[in-house]
Amino acid sequence: MDETHSLLLNEEALEACPEQKRPVFIYEWLRYLDRILPITQREDIKNVQKELQQQLESRLHTVVGPPTRKLIARCIGRVYALTGDIVSLNNLLNSCNDTLKIKDESPKAVQSKLAALACLAAVYDSMGRMAGRSIEDTLAIVKNWMSTAVAHSQAHIMNTLTSMVKALGSGDSVTHKKIHSIAKSSLQDRTLCKTPHVKIASLECLTALVPYHTPMYVTELEASCTMCIKVLEGSTYELRCAVAKFMAQLLSTSMKPPPGAVMKGKSNQMVPVVPATVTDTLNLLASGFLRGGVGGFLKTSSSTFSTTGRSDIRIGVSICYVEMVREMGSVWLEKHLSAVCSHLVDLASKCGQMAYTQNASHVADALIIRRSISFILRQTIGSLLGENAQTVACKHLGVLLSQCCDLVTIGTGNKLDSTVDSSDYESGYTIIVILQEISVLVRQIGSSVMSLFTEATGIMENIFKCLTHPLASARYAAAWCLRCIATAVPNLMTPLIDRCFPRLDQMSSSSRAISGFSMALAALLAASTDSSKLGIPYAKPLKVLDLAEEMLRTATQQPKLTIAKLESGWNLINSLIHLGPSVMKEHLPRVMKLWKAAFPRSAREAETENSRGDAFSWQCAMVAQAGALSVMEAVASQPELCSTNNALEAMKVPIECSLVMMSQVGNLIKSYGNEMRQSNSVVRIRLYRLLLLLPHKSFEGSYVALLRELVADITLSDNSQSTMTTSLPMTQFTGVEKTLISPLYNATDYSMVEDLLQVPTSSVAIGNIEEDLSNLIRASASQIGDTWPENDSEPLTCLNTALLTYGKVFPLVNNKHKLQITNHFWDTIQNTTKSAPRKQAILVNILTAKLLAYKTYCEQRGSKLEHQELQQSSARLIYSSLSNPCPMTRLVGAEALARLSQVSLESPQYVAETAQYCFNMLNSYKDEVNRSGHVLALGCLHRHVGSLGSGQHLTTGVSLVLALAEESKMPKVQTSALVAMALIAETGSGTFRNFVEITLSACLKLLISTPTFVIDVVQGISKCLTALITCVGPELSCPGVIDGVRTSLLAACAIQLSHSDPFVQAEAISGLQQMHLFAPRYVHMAQLVIDISSLLSSTDLVIRRQAVSCLRQLVQRESKEVRNHAQVLVPQGIVETNKKKFALPETGLEGALFGMLDTEVNKELRCHLQETLISLVQGTSGELLNNWLMLCKEILATSNDHGLTRKKEEKKEKAEDDGDDDDDEEGDDDTNLAGLSSLMEEDKGKVQPRWPTKVFTMEIVNRLMSVCDTERAHLDMALAKELQITSGGKNDYLVLHLSDLVRMSFMAATSDNSLLRIAGLKSLEEVIIRFSSCKEPEFPGHMILEQFQAQVGAALRPAFTEDTPSNVTSVACQVCSTWIGSGVARDLNDLKRVHQLLVSSLNKLKHGSINVQLYSESAATLEKLSILKAWAEVYVTAIEQDRIKNENEEARDHYEYNGSGSLLSLVEPETNSLIAYWLATLNDAALLALPAHYSEQFLNRGGVFSMLTVQKHVESIINSVGLQYF
Repeated sequence: MDETHSLLLNEEALEACPEQKRPVFIYEWLRYLDRILPITQREDIKNVQKELQQQLESRLHTVVGPPTRKLIARCIGRVYALTGDIVSLNNLLNSCNDTLKIKDESPKAVQSKLAALACLAAVYDSMGRMAGRSIEDTLAIVKNWMSTAVAHSQAHIMNTLTSMVKALGSGDSVTHKKIHSIAKSSLQDRTLCKTPHVKIASLECLTALVPYHTPMYVTELEASCTMCIKVLEGSTYELRCAVAKFMAQLLSTSMKPPPGAVMKGKSNQMVPVVPATVTDTLNLLASGFLRGGVGGFLKTSSSTFSTTGRSDIRIGVSICYVEMVREMGSVWLEKHLSAVCSHLVDLASKCGQMAYTQNASHVADALIIRRSISFILRQTIGSLLGENAQTVACKHLGVLLSQCCDLVTIGTGNKLDSTVDSSDYESGYTIIVILQEISVLVRQIGSSVMSLFTEATGIMENIFKCLTHPLASARYAAAWCLRCIATAVPNLMTPLIDRCFPRLDQMSSSSRAISGFSMALAALLAASTDSSKLGIPYAKPLKVLDLAEEMLRTATQQPKLTIAKLESGWNLINSLIHLGPSVMKEHLPRVMKLWKAAFPRSAREAETENSRGDAFSWQCAMVAQAGALSVMEAVASQPELCSTNNALEAMKVPIECSLVMMSQVGNLIKSYGNEMRQSNSVVRIRLYRLLLLLPHKSFEGSYVALLRELVADITLSDNSQSTMTTSLPMTQFTGVEKTLISPLYNATDYSMVEDLLQVPTSSVAIGNIEEDLSNLIRASASQIGDTWPENDSEPLTCLNTALLTYGKVFPLVNNKHKLQITNHFWDTIQNTTKSAPRKQAILVNILTAKLLAYKTYCEQRGSKLEHQELQQSSARLIYSSLSNPCPMTRLVGAEALARLSQVSLESPQYVAETAQYCFNMLNSYKDEVNRSGHVLALGCLHRHVGSLGSGQHLTTGVSLVLALAEESKMPKVQTSALVAMALIAETGSGTFRNFVEITLSACLKLLISTPTFVIDVVQGISKCLTALITCVGPELSCPGVIDGVRTSLLAACAIQLSHSDPFVQAEAISGLQQMHLFAPRYVHMAQLVIDISSLLSSTDLVIRRQAVSCLRQLVQRESKEVRNHAQVLVPQGIVETNKKKFALPETGLEGALFGMLDTEVNKELRCHLQETLISLVQGTSGELLNNWLMLCKEILATSNDHGLTRKKEEKKEKAEDDGDDDDDEEGDDDTNLAGLSSLMEEDKGKVQPRWPTKVFTMEIVNRLMSVCDTERAHLDMALAKELQITSGGKNDYLVLHLSDLVRMSFMAATSDNSLLRIAGLKSLEEVIIRFSSCKEPEFPGHMILEQFQAQVGAALRPAFTEDTPSNVTSVACQVCSTWIGSGVARDLNDLKRVHQLLVSSLNKLKHGSINVQLYSESAATLEKLSILKAWAEVYVTAIEQDRIKNENEEARDHYEYNGSGSLLSLVEPETNSLIAYWLATLNDAALLALPAHYSEQFLNRGGVFSMLTVQKHVESIINSVGLQYF
């Protein structure tokens, strides 16, 4: 729209523009003006000042809609800021005040007032104190208006007051006091409880006021905290965040007052403000957290948790903790680490008292509180501190753990199985919080955390003590912690396993010890399959199998140990199965015998057993069967195990027997009490999970019995008081329709606690972690972002698995049974009249069951629902849900109806009738609920059935939906209609193309006119606009007819991007990303890059995730342009940096992306970050080679210390004597680099690069080298220098940075993290391979790498120590052989350093290695073969050199190594022993190459390699060495 690109509005073009497009025309002009004003010369503006001001101010009161109003006000403010016309400014301010004085509250008058408020706010923002003359008048006017204004107006008033506070600064205490009074009154107004946006605006005003109004953080501190606790009651996520930011600002200012802050003391004298102590500040938050509601602070602080507290308040306070610590910064946290840890652990001990009551609601509250405390620890210690500080945190937590262990006598004989009291719950909950945090910290720190457990800190011993704690959940947490320690430090895995066996023997009479140590063993076995490939010795799993079999065999000998032994035995076998076929395939027959023994021999025998037994025997039977089913589930999840030894056949009888036993649950509960319900639930969960994995034909004979149990679970018939609602809809709806139920679910940084409040039905029920022991094995502990196993309650898990199983089985039974079940569902709903919540829960469960069943129909080709009576019965059930007041019920019903129509496509008449039914209902009913449900059903129908088989239906549907989308008096109907339109547009394809313009026009009109605070509607509009972009697709790139659509879509994206809601902004970025994909030349690339780069530091995960996704796409296509555009946001010097805050750091866009890798844990976001960086490297490395290398060097050289830790280290370094030259050089450079980067750091500190980022940095270094391979000058020093001189220093080449490459490889290879060491060694090998033939031009006859021989030797030396893991030694051997064979060294004495390392490695072959006892045989074999391969390569190179030397006289001197001898002379002393090993290798390779039925011959004969699992290593290494030399 070129007509809009001018300082003055083109009035003629505006008049020529159609009426409906004029708002977009004006908005586009304003957007251009907003972008161009900051870079326009003052003289240019003055030339058109009067006309421009007149155009802007004349339209201020006539524009419709918040986006345009906000933009026009900002342009007015910028014009006055640039021109400095005070007279005109005062006239404008007076005019705005006059407008605000009008008493008229009609819509038109209110719009005019809101425009005046926006104008005042913009002037305050741009002019500051220069606009201060009219503030008193404005303040008096808005104060009077607040009492009569509607909610939207009040929110805008508070926003204007926020701008007023920022404009005034610290100069006007009287005005500050008045503003504080207005904001406080607004916040305390109970009539505004349904309009959180007013409270949010008030809190933002108070947050801006805190630094300037001293009484707020001194005398009124407690009152302000009490006020915030009241606000948190019934709050939304946005309101909780606003409260947290205010509390963070308030409390941080109280601890660190602004310089020169004073207050009135005695005799009205001004005295300096005394900072609040850390303890008092934490106690302020703790009091609200403990009470979970309103209560006194400090003076009347409660010492226990209130049982009447609210979860939303406690979760809100937990976010306040996090925001306060973030506001204070990581340096402050590091300084007060001990106090913060002690405080939070003390809170955890108090929630244990609540759980001791065994009241279900109290236990649920205690679990929420425990998760909230863990959340605080994760978001502070886990995300703000570097690795060294986190190690210190582990030590503090270890001390607190020791104190907890001392509170309860655990780990000794007499009290091991005593009764549980309240102190056990206190210590147990504390232990869980501590161990869960340690478990994540050790994985964050990595293998360098080993010193924490090998030094005399006592942490490991206390963790083992916790394995005998009276609380099963504490034992579970200890086992999980051991798994994480073993994952982080693999060489501790086998010693920890060995430590468990004797403890089990010594405490074999204690059920708790059996339970705890078997959990530990199972967890450690699971750890061996995590990220490390080192594993454990093969004998260990066999020993565990024997132990498990012994437990199951002797379980009945001592009744008090029976249940513990049964649970433990099956759990151990489960963990063994997860080791995979390579370990368990040959032992599967033993396992099958064990699970057969846990069940009756037939279903008939199971029926006869129902009349026998007592409560204890039934409980034992169910525990045994649940354990056996979990093992079968593990087998079924591995096809290779499942397909052998008739495993599927062996599962049939147990499945039938389980169903027989499950059918008796009612009788068992009547006879033996409610304990039977829990045990039976576990059996049901395990059975349903097993059936979900099995092919349906394997349990074909059990369909009827199974469906009977599934229907009972879905309709809650076994518990007449239950109101349990499934949580599956939250995972089923992840697209457009998520807007209707909960867009925040699993979409924020605070999801760990927020998701407990985001579900629209009462379906979130946290379970105790020990309720599902299989989670200890199945949960992931190897990915960044993994925390600890969290599970739903058993009833909810049972319901969810039953629904999934129903979805799988229902389509397989005959129509007769389908009809019976559907009619039964209908009767159940109709007969449930006494309890409305129960009826609602059953309805949602039934609808979800139907939806999952129909989805299965759709996934099975050729499977359709053709039974007419069944269709009608199903439709009758679903139709009723579309009029339900619950949004989730309506959504599930609408989706189920659409899926029903999809599986009934063979009957077009039925589909048409369904569509007509929706049309009729929409025309008949005018209420919000009915219209919302039926319009949504219409959208879902279109998505799954297309155009409903008729263009007429599409026309009718679109016109109806658009009409409902404009029902501004019913926002819920608007939102549902917009979501329905998005669903239609997404799948309408070419048939919808004719409706794009009309839909787009309606969306734009709504987007411009909808009030800012009606968030749901705006989110619906944004979803619809994105769907329209998808619908038009590649056509957007065509010039001509599509121009108007394209311009409107770009304008819509710009409007959305300026919105305050993060989801709307994210949708705008998504839309711009698609626009760039389809029509790149029409998207303003520079502005787009600046916008998304500015959002990389957003506090909202959804924005960061979408921004990085968009950036990834842009960089893949135009990396150089993107990087250049982003440079606008980079500070260009210290002076400039101090003037204003920049969106990107000094290191530019790539530095910001690397920084995000240290803080982000979202898997998708991290993947996109890495792909973006890789694309940037590939696209810009040629021009920015030096920048990339300097950035990588800084990341690798940066210490993880800052604050106190850094100061302590500096003092130590000064006190210590100097080491060798290399170490000194390393330290000096590190200090210099850290110093350079810290110059610009804020006082709060920043997270230093973590080891995963450093590993990825080494990958980037390798990519830099591979990209540079394309040009010879990068690998030729003489040519590189020549070309650099001819280019005037502009060209840069890799060889000129060789010292940096070696140095980075050296730093990584000598680190204390195993994975980083491997990355460093591999990088060093790449350097050697590339530059070994590069000559030194200044010293003819020498190679350039000769000067780095010492660094290469120093980098390799640590990899050959006795305790080095096998995988590190393996890579180091390869580097050794590469170095020796490269021919770089000119003196044999220089080679001897590296040669000696290879010689020392032979000791591992001759005398054995300690690694054989620590790691699997496969890892030990890999190490041995790597040593032999390295020697073979050296030997081959030596032979080749000797041959060339003998054939060519000129080469004799070259290969005589300056007269000191040949390479062969170094190899020959070891040749005799090596030949024996090489022959053994060939022998084993030949045996391994034989067919599978000769495998016994290999196992019997043995050799250097004793396991079949190493076959691939042997073959690959033998092939790479070359057999011809032997």
